[in-house]
Amino acid sequence: GMFFVSFEISKHYFKTTLGEDSLIGTLLAGAAAGFGFWAVALPLDTVKTLIQTGASRSISSTLSDAMKREGILGLCRFYKGWQVALGRGAPAGAITIGTYEVAINFLNK
Repeated sequence: GMFFVSFEISKHYFKTTLGEDSLIGTLLAGAAAGFGFWAVALPLDTVKTLIQTGASRSISSTLSDAMKREGILGLCRFYKGWQVALGRGAPAGAITIGTYEVAINFLNK
């Protein structure tokens, strides 16, 4: 859901600043969508991985362990690897949305 929320908000912004049918605006909105998705999904993906590897037993124990060890800053550990996730999420969102928009515009002509 966050992918499309981020896309629609940024699409509206870029539409007003760059023009109605700007491919650059569409690509930037797609990149923002990828960024928005991973900003929400990365902590959940980290918790899933910790549970699957046996490093933690549940979501609540994962959160409480992080808080006990490092306090509120312990929550930052759920964003480890953000560079890779956002580095692939933004271009993937831009390419996916850009391709979709170009295809739809072509097919509607």
